[in-house]
Amino acid sequence: MFKQTIKFVLSLWLITTALPSVAQVDTMQVKLAGLICIDDSTTNTPFIHIINLRTGAGVISDSLGFFKIKIQKSDSLLIRCIGFEDKVFNLKDNIVSTTTFIKINLSKTTYSLKVINVYALNRLSQFRYDFLKIPLPDDEIKYQLHIPGVSQKKYKWMQPKPNPHSIAMNPGPFSALYYLWSKKGKSIIKLIKLLE
Repeated sequence: MFKQTIKFVLSLWLITTALPSVAQVDTMQVKLAGLICIDDSTTNTPFIHIINLRTGAGVISDSLGFFKIKIQKSDSLLIRCIGFEDKVFNLKDNIVSTTTFIKINLSKTTYSLKVINVYALNRLSQFRYDFLKIPLPDDEIKYQLHIPGVSQKKYKWMQPKPNPHSIAMNPGPFSALYYLWSKKGKSIIKLIKLLE
């Protein structure tokens, strides 16, 4: 019985001390320094964005193409710049040092743009006339900033202003009491009746 207890305690102790060390390998913080170059040459590339995909934090390389960032060993880096293809970089599993230097090569890319037509203006007065005659929609929300992937309900400044008539005429239970007994509520109801 005593031997089984000792075996159990020793195995429990080994498991509790071994698991944190295994988990610590993935969460080990690494000071990563590097140099970013173009694939076809040894030319350094300045002002490249290096973004940690786990945290969203990032740095920008300096004018010589060097950068420094603190990451965990399991993190992935996104290297992005206009004129170059995006590259995702993962640290190799065999890195055991807390400071590492890497060299990253980027490939150039080209962008194809749609054709646009540019017309010259005849006169300033013609431009003013055309500008003032542009038909505008009545809804002012359409002129607000549009952020792709974000609904307009999240931003108070994008929402239409509530109509006081609909609030006072269709109150909830607390609003009904507010409009019946408060000075401000009574004045709103009087104003609505006067405007009708």
